[in-house]
Amino acid sequence: MATVGEWSCARCTFLNPAGQRQCSICEAPRHKPDLDHILRLSVEEQKWPCARCTFRNFLGKETCEVCGFAPEPVPHASLLPVINGVLAEPRGSCKEEAGPGRTVGLVSAEPAQGQPEEEEEE
Repeated sequence: MATVGEWSCARCTFLNPAGQRQCSICEAPRHKPDLDHILRLSVEEQKWPCARCTFRNFLGKETCEVCGFAPEPVPHASLLPVINGVLAEPRGSCKEEAGPGRTVGLVSAEPAQGQPEEEEEE
């Protein structure tokens, strides 16, 4: 498998340095990556293999779609996807709730302390 600094020739499979525009062995031009293939791979990473029949199920499924097998839950395991090495937060959860004195977005949820309010002149 090619490392980050290499690309595999589509014609002869030789691993070439990343900066080369053509293969060092057969001189075939370097092809642009197939985005459909990359997207298919990222979807495949979001599946779990059934221990009974090996079917690859989507992460949200608790039982196998083919044989109905329900794997034993693993302690401290999460079915949330890992995106770029970071575990995704569950939908609808916040690490910190907004409250008095906390900031929501870019707007303060409470007026700043210590600053006099402007009074209307009559």
